[in-house]
Amino acid sequence: MAVGAITGFIAGVAIGWSRSIGYWLHPVLRILGPVPSTALLPLCFFLFPSSWSASVFLIALATWFPVTVLTWSGVSSVDKAYYDVARTLGAKQRFLIFKVAIPAALPHVFVGLFMGLGASFSTLVVAEMMGVKSGIGWYLQWAQGWAAYANMYAALLIMAMACSGLISGLFLIRDRLLAWQQGAMKW
Repeated sequence: MAVGAITGFIAGVAIGWSRSIGYWLHPVLRILGPVPSTALLPLCFFLFPSSWSASVFLIALATWFPVTVLTWSGVSSVDKAYYDVARTLGAKQRFLIFKVAIPAALPHVFVGLFMGLGASFSTLVVAEMMGVKSGIGWYLQWAQGWAAYANMYAALLIMAMACSGLISGLFLIRDRLLAWQQGAMKW
């Protein structure tokens, strides 16, 4: 998920900041965006040397798309007056990106991270059910095959707790990084 989030963040900032990069990456988003990552499962198992690397790619892809789109939206929706004020004070382009655009886009980035977390978690379970010989998805399928329904429900509970814990951790990070917005936004 971290690989998808980092590449999605970089791609989103690049598309939102540069029209020429947006010109080339926007069609990729239009083609890959509507396709669920799990639909690419057979293709990835064919193209990648192991089911583990195919699963990692699919999880990263499931995270990459929402993070890219929402980061792009956040960067492109920053009020132009912020850039004008910073330029008036002598800011260079690097300062505008790292000190104006990215901080102003962080609420959008976190929405993308929340969406990417849910998508990557479901992709993880499906990928483990299809080809990986370990993990919670594999265990769910194994428990179902042996009619060990108590084990299956316990695995579902563990999966729900893990996802809830990750979301809570992401909320803590968001609250820490966006503490400067607490009075302006309703939490």
